[in-house]
Amino acid sequence: MSEGTKRLASWDELCDHVHATYGAREDNGRIGVAVAGVSAQVELRPVEVLGRPWLEIRGVLTRGEKAPSRPVLAKNFELPIGSLGMVDVELTLRQLLPLGALPSEALDDTIACLAAAITEGARTP
Repeated sequence: MSEGTKRLASWDELCDHVHATYGAREDNGRIGVAVAGVSAQVELRPVEVLGRPWLEIRGVLTRGEKAPSRPVLAKNFELPIGSLGMVDVELTLRQLLPLGALPSEALDDTIACLAAAITEGARTP
């Protein structure tokens, strides 16, 4: 971790960092983040895991009646981050991170990696 990396201990600190870094703002307890050079957008929201604050980062690969194909599901094993799952009728890639002392650098890397994986996964036939 570099010296300039800040540790994000709360949702408010995370919101401040995401606003400063990406220009994104919280809306209804969620933040939509667009990553430069990547077509996919990811959504951040606070969640609780075992009574502790965590962060959920997720993005949609396919929507509607387009069912996940075997190649897309097989790609799950190749993805560097996250896990695939169906949320209603959306094939979603999701990653959870603990908020307690999350390094801002790790958050930024995770956002970029997840957005890139969603973009790549959406191109899989």
